Amino acid sequence: MCSRILYLTGDIITRGGIQPLLPFSKCEVALTPMCAKNRVANALFFALGWLAIAWVALSVIGL
Repeated sequence: MCSRILYLTGDIITRGGIQPLLPFSKCEVALTPMCAKNRVANALFFALGWLAIAWVALSVIGL
């Protein structure tokens, strides 16, 4: 669940945005102050993605 939230959070800050009500509505939600070429945003979400993967892996193992 955490990885899905992080994925959607990463997509919502790009110019493409997300379509949260698809297929019922084609309404797009996007926060465009940061574009996908922003190195800081990319590094932050890369690190958050790895933290989410590690968290899920450790919870599956039981640590």
